Formats: sequence, C-alpha cells, structure tokens
Amino acid sequence: MQKFIKPLDEDNMKCICLKCKDFKNNPQGKQLLVNSVYLHIKSEKHRENTPQTELKKLDKLIEEINSWSETKKKKQHKPKENNKDDENYLNFIGFLMSLNLSYAQIQNVGGYLKNLAKKNCLGFLKKFCFEEKLISSLSKNCFRPHLLEQIKEKLKKTPYSLIIDNATFSNQNFCALKVKFLEKEYNEELNMEMIMIENRIITLSTLKKALLVQPLKILSIENYLLDKISKIILKV
Repeated sequence: MQKFIKPLDEDNMKCICLKCKDFKNNPQGKQLLVNSVYLHIKSEKHRENTPQTELKKLDKLIEEINSWSETKKKKQHKPKENNKDDENYLNFIGFLMSLNLSYAQIQNVGGYLKNLAKKNCLGFLKKFCFEEKLISSLSKNCFRPHLLEQIKEKLKKTPYSLIIDNATFSNQNFCALKVKFLEKEYNEELNMEMIMIENRIITLSTLKKALLVQPLKILSIENYLLDKISKIILKV
C-alpha cells in the first residue's frame, strides 16, 4: 500500500492514490483524506485502475484491511472487565476488620505483604497451610526457643528488674514473673539511638504453683532462668 498511497501535506491529513489518476484534473493521482484510504482501496474504481497482474495483491491487501477492522471493532466493543484487584483489596481489608484488628495493625499486615509481593516472596501462601495446630507447634518449638535465647542474651548485657504480678482470667488466678530492662533502638526520624524501657513476661503459672516457688530462688535471676528457661513466654 505504501507504494501507491503517498502523503500530500505535511500534516498527513491528505494523501493521493497514484494508481487512480485523472490526467485532466489530477494527473498525479486521486486526492484522498487519510480516514477514507481504506474505503477507497476497497472501491470498484480503485480495482478498475489496478493492473491485472496486481489484483491478487489487492485482494490480499483488502483481506488484511478487513481483518484489522474486525479486530479493532472487537476491541472497541469489548466490555470492560471488572477490576478484580479492587474487589480483592476491599475483601482483604474487610476480613482484617472483621478480626477486630486496629487500623495500625491492618496497616502493618498490609505493608508486610506488600513488601513480600515486591520481592516476589508470596509463594509460601500456596505451599503451606495455616491450621491452628501447626501454628501452635511452630510457636512452641520454633519461635519460643529462639526468643528465649534472645532475652537471655539481653539480660546478660543490660540492667533489669523483676516484678511479680497476679491476674484473674476465667475464674482462675495466674502469677506472672515479669522482667523490665533497657533496650537501645535506633530512631530513623531523629537519626539517633534511643533507650527504651521494655517489659517481658518470663514465666506464667497458676497462683497455686507460684506459691510453691522458694523466694530465694526467684531473687537469683541467673539460676531462675536456667531452671525455667523452657517456660519463658514473651509478650508480643
């Protein structure tokens, strides 16, 4: 088509067909508007001006034009698909809110998943399950030993104090041994290191069992941690 359709002006709004010449009025060729080129090529007048040796090429060109036109029509009339991302996002936020999570907690969960998505690290969602028994086992056998070791190391390097507290839950009295210590934390906004006061629960038991613990043993944190390290529960 580029061999016989040529632009006529700089704005490419008009063109000429070199095959359809009128030697009296338009010896160079028939002038056309750009948006009417395809109609002209499919017209009988253009076919009459096309040499017999090029008719097969013309039929092939018309076939390509018709195919392109049908594809364009389908794209224009294709109904817009619902944006599933918007729907899934709202469902996810609604689910988190149904769990009575605070806005800050929802922000943290969403931000964590977003960072994993950027790193393409969400494959575990399909690979692993989230059953209650499995999560309990991971908490007991995986996370707790690691956290216990962390708090042991911290208490060796920083001042701390012990607090004994009682609470009632479901008509049962519990005794908790807490530890309060100082921990350094870097503040990015202030660009400086801050000293924070941290509180952790070391041991949680019923009040009846707690009364059996010897007071002198509680006062020795090193011995107490060695004896009770497997029962440490961290308050997250």
